[in-house]
Parts: sequence; C-alpha cells; structure tokens
Amino acid sequence: MHYDQLKIKALEVMGLEKQTHVNGFKILNNRLFIESHIEVIDSHRGNLNFSAFYYRLLSVVNQLSS
Repeated sequence: MHYDQLKIKALEVMGLEKQTHVNGFKILNNRLFIESHIEVIDSHRGNLNFSAFYYRLLSVVNQLSS
C-alpha cells in the first residue's frame, strides 16, 4: 500500500480504542502511536531507513480496521 493511502486510512481509524500489539508490545495509546509514526515518516520521507515505522504503522492500521 502506498504511504499516502496508508496515511489516510490511519487518520480514519486513529480514534478507535481497540487494543493493538506491534511486535509483541501492547500499544497503550493508538492516537499517539499513529500521530508520532506519521510525523516521523513525513519528516524523513524518501529515506529507506524509516521503513520500520511504515510497517509498524501498517500493522496497527490493519488491526484497527479489522
């Protein structure tokens, strides 16, 4: 999924209070997690070193969407 599509989807599900986990760690605040990951990705766009942020964000969005 292209990052712009992921960002739109993440902003849509950001308010959901469903319990999520990433790499075995429980996310305590979905809104803060999503906002911080979007901010990091936007500020370092094009740098492949930040692909881990993309995949963690994708994982949380998939969990919240299901």
